[in-house]
Amino acid sequence: MKKLVVFLVVFLCVCSSNVYAQNNDTPASGEGDTSIAQQDESTKDPEAEEENAKEEVTLDRYVVSVTRSDTEYTRFPAAIDVITSRDLEIKPKADNFYDAVSNVVGVQADQGSGMGWPSLNIRGARPTVLLEGITINPVVTGSPFNILTAGTGSVERLEILKGAQASTQGSGSMTGVINVVMKQGDPSDPYVKTKLYGGTNSTADGSFTVSGGQDKVAWFANYEQNYSGNYDTPKGRIPYTDSRFRNFYGRLDYLASSKQDLYFEMFYNDGQYQTGGQDYYYSGSLYGMDPRKIWQNKPQTTGLFGRYKGEFERCTVKATLGYIDNALDYVFGNPIYDVPSFQSKQNTVDMDEKSFVGDIRSQIDIIPDDKLTAHVNYFYKNDYVTADSVGGMPYDISSSYNQNSLVGQLESKPISHLLLIGGVRYDSYHIDENSIDNTSVNVGASIYPFANTEYDWTTLWASYSEAFKVPSALYLYLPFFGNPNLKSEKSHGWEVGIKQQFSHWADVEASYFSIDYDDLIAVDNMKLRNVDKAKTEGFEMQVNVYPVDHLTLNVNYLNMKRTNEQTGERLYAPQVPDSKLGFGGVLSDLYGFTLAIDGSYYITYKMSNGTKHPTQGKVVWNGKLSYEYFYKDFKIEPFIEVDNFSDELVYSSGDVVGIQPGRTFMAGASLTYSF
Repeated sequence: MKKLVVFLVVFLCVCSSNVYAQNNDTPASGEGDTSIAQQDESTKDPEAEEENAKEEVTLDRYVVSVTRSDTEYTRFPAAIDVITSRDLEIKPKADNFYDAVSNVVGVQADQGSGMGWPSLNIRGARPTVLLEGITINPVVTGSPFNILTAGTGSVERLEILKGAQASTQGSGSMTGVINVVMKQGDPSDPYVKTKLYGGTNSTADGSFTVSGGQDKVAWFANYEQNYSGNYDTPKGRIPYTDSRFRNFYGRLDYLASSKQDLYFEMFYNDGQYQTGGQDYYYSGSLYGMDPRKIWQNKPQTTGLFGRYKGEFERCTVKATLGYIDNALDYVFGNPIYDVPSFQSKQNTVDMDEKSFVGDIRSQIDIIPDDKLTAHVNYFYKNDYVTADSVGGMPYDISSSYNQNSLVGQLESKPISHLLLIGGVRYDSYHIDENSIDNTSVNVGASIYPFANTEYDWTTLWASYSEAFKVPSALYLYLPFFGNPNLKSEKSHGWEVGIKQQFSHWADVEASYFSIDYDDLIAVDNMKLRNVDKAKTEGFEMQVNVYPVDHLTLNVNYLNMKRTNEQTGERLYAPQVPDSKLGFGGVLSDLYGFTLAIDGSYYITYKMSNGTKHPTQGKVVWNGKLSYEYFYKDFKIEPFIEVDNFSDELVYSSGDVVGIQPGRTFMAGASLTYSF
């Protein structure tokens, strides 16, 4: 493995040096010629610049970095959804990461589930979450419990990649991956923005953003804070249930040239989420243990990154060095609803995970004009996990994870009607005294039957991949249930689909997927074991219709099932409904007004034992009305929002389910000043 790493580093350095030398010898148009760069502003064509800017914005919308490809995501062989910063502003229930992704077909997310832990699943399994392409999943829990909980004002877009092609992102990406792309400053577009809103359940939220730059330096910073008190439900007010979250994100860029960028990022998230008051829980038992306690979780995440991006004649290079600190402290009372034991902190657990990451990736145009492109990526991560406790649950964890991963992928467009992708990923883990190695492959193809015609609106695609998931530290060392001898879960799956546009008035996407799992981790006789072989298969579809200007209507549908291949019995994934219908619409920019409405119908939703989840059969509606008003250099955007406006009685996902807020009203405004 060390030889491979050394070879990769040397190869990339040589490639970069050679290409850089070529660029210096023969400057590209507009690059390296100072007489052009320093020309008088009066010689520039404003209309051409505006047109170029529009084109760049359009490309940013359709080329997503999570695929490791420059192919537009509507033509890539995978099911992909993109949530833009504009979507996050105008749509309801989108003011934190977990709510924002929850309406994507196949995704189920709760910011506060049964024990206050955020729950995030794609097609029945936890996905990998990336920040600008780097995994931020803590190994202690296996899924992120503290990301953008106070707001999404620093997010440029969210890229959701589902199915087989997600496996290129490594452990935990069996069914999907979510990449968070952050905003960056622009010296040509400086602004400050503040946002305030409040509403039901004593909700209060505020944010402040500053963005701009000077010459070759650009900066962006965003701070957000959110508070909600004991909330109301159709069953009344739930005591001991409140939340407070804070986010900060800062970025400083040095723009050496239009193709060279060196930047530093810092993010900080912390919070407190308290759940479990009287009447909060729907179910009273979990594997024989009563969960009806009052819980208080205090997550804190800090990340520091240094990054480099360089574009050369035939090669691009991206490099990252970073440090992440994930901490989670929680307090819980004795069952049932023992307030004194909670207030006196008789039961506490403190977890901490420190991670060092390094990543270098390159895209090399072997044969020009997209005939053959190579993607090479080396990733290193070292985690040190500790956990200790007082009282009821005897945590005593001290564990280290060391990861080395190498990814190679080839992409070819031999003819205009065909895209071919094939890749191999090798991962080596050292977990305490144990070693785990895994090699997985992925292949995919897209066919464009009407390429080179005015009706090039169809993409037929298929993909296959192998994937794996290393057991989390909690799975290995959890009191009572943990098993240090657990093996990695493995899977192989395939998916076929179609992406069809109908001129400019509609588009349809549909796919069928099938995933086979080996060594699936499950509870067996009060112990986590590799016991099951399982299959997950399903169908998902989404339709967007644009009947008139300003109006978009959408509907999406998921239907899936999970089967134990050893017994033939049906398995249920309580984190995700087996079938769900989503629908909504956006009436945008009509005399300055924008109205967005979305709804979810939980058609089939089961607990893991096959009994009905209490949310099954419910329909939940959300709506938001906003207005844009411009005055000189100011933009004012007041809004009102109503979530769950039919006041449905709904619960969080999972087997331990907690009641969710009922009808919620919010109102506020943002003010932007552009310099």
